Amino acid sequence: MTERYDKYANVDDFIIYKMQQLIDTYAKVKRADITKVLGEALDDYVQGKHDIIFVDGWPHIVKESERKGKQK
Repeated sequence: MTERYDKYANVDDFIIYKMQQLIDTYAKVKRADITKVLGEALDDYVQGKHDIIFVDGWPHIVKESERKGKQK
């Protein structure tokens, strides 16, 4: 769980769950290109480098992280 939900002991980070679900889906259909990019985005999210929001079910990277401040 990332720092975003630390104050809620019973809340899992949906973003991690959804990203992993997308990675698994694209791995099953052998889309290594998409799987790699999603995996890198998830790793960076977990490290606090950026935030991820979902628009119409698709992840979008938000450069300004609530946890870290603006990214350059």
